[in-house]
Amino acid sequence: MSEKTKKLTTCALMAALMAVCSQIAIPLPGRVPLTLSLVGVYLTGIFLEPGWALASQCVYLALGLCGLPVYAGFSSGAGVLFGLTGGYLFIFPVMAWVTSVSCRRFRGIIPLALGLLLSLLLCYGAGSLWYMALGKVGLRETLVSCVLPFVPLDVCKAVFALVLAQRVKKPLALGKF
Repeated sequence: MSEKTKKLTTCALMAALMAVCSQIAIPLPGRVPLTLSLVGVYLTGIFLEPGWALASQCVYLALGLCGLPVYAGFSSGAGVLFGLTGGYLFIFPVMAWVTSVSCRRFRGIIPLALGLLLSLLLCYGAGSLWYMALGKVGLRETLVSCVLPFVPLDVCKAVFALVLAQRVKKPLALGKF
């Protein structure tokens, strides 16, 4: 298999993984569900080069925009993508790119963990600003409903993604971290 075919296939696999991870969701009292989407974003960044990681997440967003039920709760369409939680979705390609760059530029678990933390902060920032603008709510309410309940589990998702990636990178011949 050529290198380009391998990258394209892995790109598609990561978009499919995102669709699966997004369905593992727990609705919370607020409007933002708890999903495993971030695990998919992190694994995309770990296993793909920056451009391919970004492309894979864009494919995921496009699939949902076209009507395939790949977003949380088997949802799809422009209403979801441009809805209250759209900021979290739109930042996924950037998060995957940042994770990929940190995997390739820095060696060692601590720098990689810091790259994942930066990605998570981007997610919280973009998602919260979007949520505040569309929901016409203040910073305090947004932090209470969209950030604080998620921090401990989101950190666990980053650790899980790192451990899982370490376990599967050799058998799948993926990643360079």
